[in-house]
Amino acid sequence: VPTNAFVPVMSFGNYASDDRKGVDVAALAYSDFCRSYTQPSYLYIRAVTINASIGHRMAASLPVESMFRAAGVPSGRYVVDTVERDYAESLEVVALADVLLHPSRSEGFGMLVLEAQHIGVPVITTRRGAMKDYTMHGVSVKPVQREWLNIGYVATPDVHGVAEALRGVANGTCCDLNGEKQRAIDVVTNSMS
Repeated sequence: VPTNAFVPVMSFGNYASDDRKGVDVAALAYSDFCRSYTQPSYLYIRAVTINASIGHRMAASLPVESMFRAAGVPSGRYVVDTVERDYAESLEVVALADVLLHPSRSEGFGMLVLEAQHIGVPVITTRRGAMKDYTMHGVSVKPVQREWLNIGYVATPDVHGVAEALRGVANGTCCDLNGEKQRAIDVVTNSMS
């Protein structure tokens, strides 16, 4: 990672080809962000293929590297890490980030979003379901519409909104302007841990 770079992190289990986690949105938004952000930035993508032994029927995983390349993200501005890490190591990666990028189309609970905020890392999410309620330190981007996936109707994340949220976090014009960071830490600590 370049020294003094703005570092967003995206982390997900890469076990389904329906892109419920919004990887395509992250790729397009980060590409947009890179075109206008002149300082160094480096997106760290944890895309771990979950072991089939957990009992789920595994679909084909997403071609993450290809998605970011096709979106026009400059080489050298991101890395895709597929190494399975233990819980502590995974959380260390998030703790080193400037923001957790999580533009999910559908999210049951979003434990990683809560964990990131608990350690003081702002999050960028899609304003739907639990993410709407639990994004306290960061930006919850309004979806543009709903779309159908094999699990039902889900939110369609707003690529431009996610790119704007990245710019806001990178430029310091959002997040923790009114004590949101400490409020998020307190809520997660006192209510959810």
